[in-house]
Amino acid sequence: METTDVGLASYVYSLGKDVEIRRLDPQHCVFRFEDCPELRDWQSGQAMVNGVIFLNSYRTLIKGVKNSVAKTDQPSRN
Repeated sequence: METTDVGLASYVYSLGKDVEIRRLDPQHCVFRFEDCPELRDWQSGQAMVNGVIFLNSYRTLIKGVKNSVAKTDQPSRN
């Protein structure tokens, strides 16, 4: 599954699932992860997760996005 929703990706990551950050261009990225039954909770507004874990997951993903931007901004060594 793919999404541009960092909140959803943070929720999935806070559940202990793997989330891959895929850079589309310098301004856009998507988060990729396996479909899981807990996504129904998110979609219905019933998702429950520890707030501290969610915040740490969010920060981790945002840091990953920033790091992927830094890598794409590097000058080529040609």
